Amino acid sequence: MALLNQIAQNTSCNRLHEVQERCARWLLQTHDRVDSDEFPLTQEFLSQMLGVHRPSVSVAAATLQRAGLIDYTRGNIRIAHRKGLEAASCTCYRVIKREYTRLVDGE
Repeated sequence: MALLNQIAQNTSCNRLHEVQERCARWLLQTHDRVDSDEFPLTQEFLSQMLGVHRPSVSVAAATLQRAGLIDYTRGNIRIAHRKGLEAASCTCYRVIKREYTRLVDGE
């Protein structure tokens, strides 16, 4: 059920929100699932996950990096300011996280 809710929310998100907000959401969701602030990630892969062309990801990542929210080097990303990234994300991140917590953790 959590996965179906996440898929539905992501589909709506991809249609309604700007690339930068969606990029922040995807990075936060990934950060939630890895055991590190740093993880390997190419712009090509992220563009496929967001359903956009790679240059759009480049612009979004550069904007998030200039804001001090992430550090991005070729094929590697580090979450530098989690709270700021949460603020830069669309509301979909909070909806997905709340529903996941409710269904998985029973809260």
